[in-house]
Amino acid sequence: MVYEAGVDQKNISIGDPISHIFGHNYDIWHNEFPDVVYVDKTSENSGRTLIKPTEKELIFYSDKTKSDKLYDIIENADYMINVANLKPHGRAGISLTAKNHFGSHGRQSAFHLHYSLISPVSLGKPTNNGYRKYRVFVDIMGSKYLGQNTMLYVVDGLFGGGSNETKVPVKYFMPPFNNDWSNSIFLSQDQVALESVCFDFLRNEWNGTFIHSAANNSYEALPSVYGVDDYLHQAADKAKWPEGINYDPDNTGIPLPSLGVHEHWNDALNKQYSGNFGKNGGIELISVPDTLIKSVKGVKN
Repeated sequence: MVYEAGVDQKNISIGDPISHIFGHNYDIWHNEFPDVVYVDKTSENSGRTLIKPTEKELIFYSDKTKSDKLYDIIENADYMINVANLKPHGRAGISLTAKNHFGSHGRQSAFHLHYSLISPVSLGKPTNNGYRKYRVFVDIMGSKYLGQNTMLYVVDGLFGGGSNETKVPVKYFMPPFNNDWSNSIFLSQDQVALESVCFDFLRNEWNGTFIHSAANNSYEALPSVYGVDDYLHQAADKAKWPEGINYDPDNTGIPLPSLGVHEHWNDALNKQYSGNFGKNGGIELISVPDTLIKSVKGVKN
């Protein structure tokens, strides 16, 4: 952004509102970009900039049970870039860019949002799996301050996450990684499409077939639980919404339109979507270099 797009460092803010920027990261970033705003919700020490919850509630959950304040820096942002990690999650099955915003509300924790996940009560024990259920991720993806104010979505898969968000990275067995680090970065301007692709990678890797380590066994199949991608179905198509739910996170009285494209690849070897076969409006997975997915005759990947 600074070197290529010429954005003034003072106009760039970076951080996770519900967490902290650790010193080893801050020192490296600040050394090269001293005028970037490095945010923290509790401290102004060591060059951090204190952020505060908004005065008013800005996101209204569509099951009509609660609403949340966000942070002033989010309310005032011209746009965001959302960077997540490629990893399974003990309550949600997967944790990508939508789950990132469990840290964007003004409360001390995101426990009040867990009820909409597939494992709301106990880690790794799905009691809310299945489809056409209320999923808070859809509201987050549709919020004008969050998903709809994001210009680029990035999932860092250089080192694929372990069996849940608390585990260290592990080498991935699936091709093309073949028991090596996943060595990938996923980018898109379509959040639904990006999370659909990353979900396919995670559900294939963490399907219970392989044993990454004895400590991870109980979480092996979480990304493949029935209903993990329910929120993606709903974000893409209102026909998949639960009965009685009209997603309207900005409380405008107007239900959300489709937020993007959701589909699954043809198989884990070829990793092709409808866009790879030339269908307009479908996902097209393009790899750089072009060795990740196989070419389709007449289609440039």
